[in-house]
Amino acid sequence: KAQWPRVFLLPMLEQLAPVFSMQALRLDGLEDGLALCNVDFFSSEQVNAEQLQHYYKICCTVDDIIVTTSCFAAWHKRKLTNGNAKIIPVVPTDASLDGVEPRRVFFFDDNVNLRLGSSAGTADAPGDCNLRCIKSGDFVDFSAGCNGFQRERIYEHTLVHHSSEYRCVVVQANILEAMALEDYFSGIMQRYTHPGEKVIVVMDVNGTILCGDSTMRLGPSKIILEAMCTLLELRPSKAFVFEWKGSEVSLGLDHISFKDFLLTHLANKSRDVFNDILDVDIVVELFKQLQVDALLAWSEHDERVSLDEFRNTYAKYMAVFTQQSDDDRNGQGLTKSWFKCLSMLREGGKGNRVGSVVINSFGTDTQAVLKRSVPDVQRIFHVAVNFEMWSKFDQKRYTEQFKDDDDDKSVETLQKTCRACDDPYSGFGQTCSRCRKLGHRGSVLQCSKCLGFFSGVRPLCPECWKSFDPTASQELAMMTDNSTKRATTFDGSAPAARTPSQ
Repeated sequence: KAQWPRVFLLPMLEQLAPVFSMQALRLDGLEDGLALCNVDFFSSEQVNAEQLQHYYKICCTVDDIIVTTSCFAAWHKRKLTNGNAKIIPVVPTDASLDGVEPRRVFFFDDNVNLRLGSSAGTADAPGDCNLRCIKSGDFVDFSAGCNGFQRERIYEHTLVHHSSEYRCVVVQANILEAMALEDYFSGIMQRYTHPGEKVIVVMDVNGTILCGDSTMRLGPSKIILEAMCTLLELRPSKAFVFEWKGSEVSLGLDHISFKDFLLTHLANKSRDVFNDILDVDIVVELFKQLQVDALLAWSEHDERVSLDEFRNTYAKYMAVFTQQSDDDRNGQGLTKSWFKCLSMLREGGKGNRVGSVVINSFGTDTQAVLKRSVPDVQRIFHVAVNFEMWSKFDQKRYTEQFKDDDDDKSVETLQKTCRACDDPYSGFGQTCSRCRKLGHRGSVLQCSKCLGFFSGVRPLCPECWKSFDPTASQELAMMTDNSTKRATTFDGSAPAARTPSQ
């Protein structure tokens, strides 16, 4: 039903050709050596059910990894709400699809915004999860209490909405726990997958399996701080006026996440200003001032978070990231839990594949993930969503990532982290230009843990670094100081769910 480039003669793609109809995507400067196609979801108000079914069949047919680059232009046009976000096809539990076995779909993303409460899963809610029923193409509201969706909290900070009416599990992923727990993704999948059931895992990249954001040009420090600020809630004990750099912010008694406070009230919804605020010294100073008039606590928890606990949590996860970065396999900031998830899907515990993976991103950071995850990136099938709606800049970036495929240095230019200071940079070698200029002694810094001053480039002084063991099971498994409530290791079984009342 489609005109295919000659690359589709590859055995893997020969079986796909008769299954679905999509437009082959030809990009200037690229030979027919890549499997690229374009799918139309957003040219009309209603998502076409037939096109959605074709896309779902692709996800089922490919037995390893497929990449979908979603349409940021469509998402931005609808003010970054769920209704025009990443298309996630889901199947009702009582429905079937001709020629394809129904699968349970897991969607892992840090921007799902399940913490918004009763309206988190509506089409107009801020978020990037666009669940669509493959039978009708209609939006599926995944708010708790709608369409059979129930809400659970597992580990300490991960929220899950799972449905009894749809084969679907939506997970607001937490990069901190994904870094710390090797069984993070696989444990969640084991918990919600029925015996003998195959799955489709739709995986976000930035802030979910990759501690860094090449699109926003954020390094690990800012990614970790943003994740912590998202989890932290500001609960005023009284109405008060907060003063910051000559401006005043009036706060009532409503609870608000620390991230929303920074982004909305201090940055005036400017992402660039917000990124500048995401500096550990600035955030700590804001924390000091706010704790005078408000309770600061982790979301879904009642206990007050002290300034020392906040500092230690930041230092812990920076250390965990550095530990993982020292492994060449994870030199791009990829979590070990991502590789454990891939291994489980490929092997299934009994030598049988139990599912496929759809890497779904708005950015062009997927090639960096593929080069660490598959033996041959040329054999990966790529789907672009409404490529014709993209900006010229995004189209150019998308094309350029494939031109670099034959160049080993391309991985470095997409997302590279300095071995010395953990900041992102592009170029050659293992350290950024700043650290090369400073030399091995670095500069005068203040330790994030003991607050002492030292010469170096990392967030911890040498003494704290030596005494801190990021690989200890208790350090990794405990997400808060209330560690006695958690087992210190993960034995491969599914994690126990915890409700907000617990």
